[in-house]
Amino acid sequence: APAETSKVQVHVSGLAGLLCTVLAEPAVPMRELKAAIEQASGIPAAQQRLVSGLQELGDLDRLPLEDKVDDIDITLVKRSPEHARWLFEVHRSWTRFLDAPHEVRGNR
Repeated sequence: APAETSKVQVHVSGLAGLLCTVLAEPAVPMRELKAAIEQASGIPAAQQRLVSGLQELGDLDRLPLEDKVDDIDITLVKRSPEHARWLFEVHRSWTRFLDAPHEVRGNR
């Protein structure tokens, strides 16, 4: 029988402390982890910015795990709903960036 992949406990904290803990496969893409965090915390995936150490994790990144790690700490910084909406718009068509408010254009 094939060896079962062990899951990793991901402790997700915000600026005010622990938000939730989710179980994830070690090679899970961040977009899937964001969906699990949304279910556990109620924070929409589009509003989540996940950080490990000093590195922001993009949707296609994987968990930054050391060998034989059972758990990892991730920090969640929440985007405003407006910022999340504009990111979606610009992702669909970069020209929408030209119509974005200054606050959104200035946040690089």
